[in-house]
Amino acid sequence: MGPIQGAKTPAKGGGYNAKAPTEKNNMVNVWVGPDTGAEVGKYFCHGHTLRTYLLYKYSVFSGKDIDTVLQDEYIKCAKHDMRVEDVLAWTGPPRTGEWFSPSSSATVESGAYLFVTCHTARVVSPQFDKGEVDPKMTQVTTKNGKGNAVAVKTLEEVCSVYGGAYEIFRWRKKID
Repeated sequence: MGPIQGAKTPAKGGGYNAKAPTEKNNMVNVWVGPDTGAEVGKYFCHGHTLRTYLLYKYSVFSGKDIDTVLQDEYIKCAKHDMRVEDVLAWTGPPRTGEWFSPSSSATVESGAYLFVTCHTARVVSPQFDKGEVDPKMTQVTTKNGKGNAVAVKTLEEVCSVYGGAYEIFRWRKKID
């Protein structure tokens, strides 16, 4: 991901919407939180997980935008190969309050998507039992929405909120 390019438009609820390029120069929709207020309210899970908030002060929107980033900048990995710093992406039906691009027709109300990437987290400490990921012992960093602080939780705790359907992605730059 790179810095914001082009026009910025005011976002409903504060901050603004913009576009940023992936490493393959595909433009994705992003949200920049308001200049004022608590830090915790200026980004959501994708900004934490991808570290785009830390680097550029934005969060990538859910749905096609986060999917484009994962496709362009990460490779999918097998669960038995989970490593520290891997990105976990939960898919599921759109949920009320999900962060979709304002230009997207994919809203909860429209039902345009059956399944979307709705949450991401970063692996802190993968643990295995008999060659399988141990969700009770594996730890991840997660940020559930813009109102909650980043927290270290077990994979089991995060799955209890977003379901057990997640995929593992590894940043291409670490592999190439």
